[in-house]
Amino acid sequence: MPSDTTERPSSVLGIQAAAARGDMENAFAMIDGALAAGEMDPLLYKLRAVRSERRGEFAAAVEDFEQALALTPWDPAVLNALGLCEARLGRRPRALQHLGEALRLQPDFAAAYVNRAWVLEGLGELEAACADYQQAVSFDEHQPFAWAALAMLAARQGDWQAARSGAARAHADGKDVPTAIIALALADAGEDRPAEGCARLEALLLTPHLQQDERALAQGVLADLLDRLGDTAAAFRLYVSCNADLEAANPEAVAHWRVRGARSVVARLLDTPAEDFRSDGAGSRTPDPRAPETHVFLIGFPRSGTTLLGQVLAGHPEVSTLDERETLADAAQVFLQDGGGLQRLHDLDPDTADTFRRLYWDRVTAGGVMPGRKVFVDKLPMNILGLPIIHRLFPQALILHSVRDPRDVVLSCFRQRFALGPSTVEFLELHSTVGFYADVVSFCLRALETSPLGCLQQQHEALVLDFEGETRRLCHFMGVDWTPIMQGFASQAQARFVATPSSADISGGLSDRSIGRWRRYQAELGSVLPRLDPWVRRFGYP
Repeated sequence: MPSDTTERPSSVLGIQAAAARGDMENAFAMIDGALAAGEMDPLLYKLRAVRSERRGEFAAAVEDFEQALALTPWDPAVLNALGLCEARLGRRPRALQHLGEALRLQPDFAAAYVNRAWVLEGLGELEAACADYQQAVSFDEHQPFAWAALAMLAARQGDWQAARSGAARAHADGKDVPTAIIALALADAGEDRPAEGCARLEALLLTPHLQQDERALAQGVLADLLDRLGDTAAAFRLYVSCNADLEAANPEAVAHWRVRGARSVVARLLDTPAEDFRSDGAGSRTPDPRAPETHVFLIGFPRSGTTLLGQVLAGHPEVSTLDERETLADAAQVFLQDGGGLQRLHDLDPDTADTFRRLYWDRVTAGGVMPGRKVFVDKLPMNILGLPIIHRLFPQALILHSVRDPRDVVLSCFRQRFALGPSTVEFLELHSTVGFYADVVSFCLRALETSPLGCLQQQHEALVLDFEGETRRLCHFMGVDWTPIMQGFASQAQARFVATPSSADISGGLSDRSIGRWRRYQAELGSVLPRLDPWVRRFGYP
């Protein structure tokens, strides 16, 4: 491999010179010819990868960055670029591995901290993301994206002053940063100035060369502000446009999750005869000492009130809560990803069951929670699909099932800007949201009906409207005494990073503003409302 530029062939030196001049069009044009001629230089693979990246062809970019890395395994810039492309494809664990290696090789690599923080943010690891963004600006204060991201994280927590401060730092070099402007609009909304936020975002959307993901976020937040102002028709049009831009900005990730996502898992579960879920829990030879006295799984379709419920429970002194972690991932990979998995789960022997239980508790403790208190609550809405695993591995566990008016749930899922993943990809389109909701809830109710697990159904609206009465019922279910400390959940939530779109709302305390919001969108929801009627009646809504 060439050790310096003087040993490079003239064709490669010509490409390098063009790139150095900023003449990327000419550099890109010469790459294919050099590679076809048999040149093996990391610069060629790096530049071709950059070309693919600019076209949104992230899988091709990954292949070329890997080729470059094979030739220069000590290059942190290649590892950084490779990690970013892997993240764009939804391969976040691999992205974190590459970015971590880049930082090991170059501990002051500010851009790699920014990219790792972005990946962590997508995983819901908000505290770790915030720490990485702060590391980035400590090494290089001229990191506008990091400052803008810190402003957005502050806005998500309802800290409007910090959001404005971060946005100001992002704009310190005199250039507008779209994410920072969006954070300012969120602060406007939080301080009850939605019209000012609308003006900011309308101006931003007129900006040329806005990235598709930035445009999507701006449209989604503008739609929320228009909703606040009562213009639901315009808001809904923007939600549709926002989701279309999100899909266009992430075509490969969307295609991947539509084939390999949660919809395929729930379809397989629905095809499984009900009697296959009736087996007893798998015994244990060596109980894990980390297991609590009472183990609770808090589940519910996304946007069904699980965040509020989890934060309320976290305020109890005898309860520890883990929020939005894939604690069942090891077992799910083995038992839910193919047609024979459920049979393997059914035939599980005690030693293998203990192995998966140990992996579960490893993930819990890695999440920063020591579940040694009286009650441990594992809150992840889509653990619904893990109910067969929970039944086999934790037959003494309790299930807390949060439900909300299906019409509000579907509307809320469609309105949110989730990080794209195996479940959230279904929320890009209204009809797929409804279909996914129907499939997941159908499976959930069937699994709970055939399971001996203790279960309490908690209606979100009831918790909002009768807080003390409902929290007393919850405490009785979990075997702890009710305490008025639970009423202070909002102030406690402000001190936590909550990894859901509800975080700013939670920090503001109880509100019935979102109850029945679907009624204002009745015209836009008209085509899907009949499909939701069975679930509306099933859960007792008018």
